[in-house]
Amino acid sequence: MNQIKKILRHKAFFAFCGIPMSIPFFLMGQENPLGWNIPYFLVLYVISFLAYLLALYSTWNRELEKKEILYLFLIALLCQVFLLFQEASLSTDIYRYLWDGHILNQGINPYLEPPNSPKLARFDTSYSYLINHPYLRTIYPPLSQMAFGGVAFFSSSQWGMKVFFIFFSMATLTLLLLFLKLKSLPLQRCLIYGWNPLVLLEFGHSGHLDSLAIFFMVLGLYLWEKGKTMQGAAGLSLSCSAKLFTFQALPWWIAKKRRKEILLFLGILFLTYLPFAGAGKYLFTTLFAYGKRWVFNSPTFSIAIYFLGHDQLYRLFLLILFFAFCIYQGIKQDGLMEYFYTILAFALIFNHTLLPWYFIWIIPFLCFYPNRGWILLTGTLALSYWVVGVYLHTGDWVLSPYIMALEYTIPYSLMIWDWWKGRRKEGL
Repeated sequence: MNQIKKILRHKAFFAFCGIPMSIPFFLMGQENPLGWNIPYFLVLYVISFLAYLLALYSTWNRELEKKEILYLFLIALLCQVFLLFQEASLSTDIYRYLWDGHILNQGINPYLEPPNSPKLARFDTSYSYLINHPYLRTIYPPLSQMAFGGVAFFSSSQWGMKVFFIFFSMATLTLLLLFLKLKSLPLQRCLIYGWNPLVLLEFGHSGHLDSLAIFFMVLGLYLWEKGKTMQGAAGLSLSCSAKLFTFQALPWWIAKKRRKEILLFLGILFLTYLPFAGAGKYLFTTLFAYGKRWVFNSPTFSIAIYFLGHDQLYRLFLLILFFAFCIYQGIKQDGLMEYFYTILAFALIFNHTLLPWYFIWIIPFLCFYPNRGWILLTGTLALSYWVVGVYLHTGDWVLSPYIMALEYTIPYSLMIWDWWKGRRKEGL
């Protein structure tokens, strides 16, 4: 047993892990479109995730050399590049990004009309039929719209958009390395984010905008921890302007009476919305529709509705509960980092809609607060893509409760077990 552990901890084994880590992504990149062959995708994802876990185990109790950190970055980039030229099929959000950018470059406010509006018919594109929910106006905040417009100005293809978001994914990895150094934590922990298959898949294959928002969130928290609180607040505001998750910073700042940071945060957010203000009430139409109607892959929500039988009432209760929890944690938590981690964990457990890429938001925090249950969940979440295969073959968007049980039972049990034991995990 000791001999096996010695082999697994050897730096040559870590280098070897890069092979079974990257080959599945190369093979995924050859399967086009990937969404039509979900069983094959899941097999490849499991292989890469096992390699990821072995790499974590191999490096956990030793410092990485500089060349190993470079290797870590190389494999992370390579896995995403393998997926770069593949058609996004597990999620088609990228076509909405391209459309919003295209419309913005025509001088039209993307919040005013949905893609299927007759008023926009003359701007039709070759990918218009791939836009999901074409009857809804855009939901994405202003900084994302500016990014879409900037990328679409140079490239009307999904590959240009992917390159942009892969860049921010790698920038986040770089920032995490600096952040770990600042906190005097082992640098190898950046592997938790860098080689996580969910991160590599969602930015390399699907090109999700979350990489932009997560980058500014991590940048904001990094600057905050350095004592540059105003710059940190600016970073968090830009993150919020890309995707609204970091709006949850406000209760903590209010509890700590950080008036300057609150004013700066809201001021920057207001300025980014200003160019789109002509849309008026339509700025948040789809956001409200999302809150009222969307539901996907949420076991806690599904169980609650099964027993309560009142969808809208429970959504309202969840909203009130979330804000109450934010206020409570804002008073209780001394550090902004730990506050964010706690609030994100709460949101990801209780939200009514849990798309796989939402969980990437918590992965940077796992570099500082390692948690076996959350890490495992980033592997089992791939099972939720079974619904894509069902939809493409039958037209039905239905996720079996048995799939959700497979996704969440073991990771949640592990979280509860570690919490019950009161373990502040420093190892795996």
